[in-house]
Amino acid sequence: MNDLETRINELLAKQEELKTMLNELEAVNAIQFLMGRFVVLWSSPKTRKNCLALYADREDSSHESYAGYFVGRRALKEYLDPEGGFEAATGLPEKGTFFEHHLATPTIRVAKDGKTARGLWQSPGAESFGGKGANGRPLPLWCYGKYLCDFIFEDGVWKIWHTHFYVTFMTPYNISWVDVPDEIRRGGDGAPGARANSYNPDGVYHYIPEAPEAYDTWTDDRMRP
Repeated sequence: MNDLETRINELLAKQEELKTMLNELEAVNAIQFLMGRFVVLWSSPKTRKNCLALYADREDSSHESYAGYFVGRRALKEYLDPEGGFEAATGLPEKGTFFEHHLATPTIRVAKDGKTARGLWQSPGAESFGGKGANGRPLPLWCYGKYLCDFIFEDGVWKIWHTHFYVTFMTPYNISWVDVPDEIRRGGDGAPGARANSYNPDGVYHYIPEAPEAYDTWTDDRMRP
């Protein structure tokens, strides 16, 4: 192989490297936009049902939070867009209820094969539970936590595959997270299968889940970290 052929091969290899980097950057940008849409739609009882369209059309798509663990399109629809509406799914009236969560410190890893991705966001938030406060008023809460989410590339589009929301603490706005009762701080026990790693003032806080590491391809042991 002469010097020209060697140089051409080096340039072709560099071209492939740059294509891989560009694809990863495009994926990260698309995932950031997708999660932005998700939290905006989730914030209002009127629009939360539209989150369903952001999930991959798969029977292993899922959502997990202090509300429970919902696996498959049917379970997601019953939770996000039930026949009886928002109140039937949550026990909360639309009036006075909202869930506003921000996305911070994004850490996104796209699999080397480009088919899946995982992201972690810290998420400070404020919530109000309609009718659950004093004298029938909404109950205002601080709710801080972490989103750990998986994504899958379907038909040329990134979709949400799994969403996990880990509660760090939940507390009425006028009570510190140190003084609130444990059950409220961790957001309740949720349904069977739901997990949390809530702050405990009498223990040592462990940051779980950790930021995702680079990986080559999806394996099922990554499902529920």
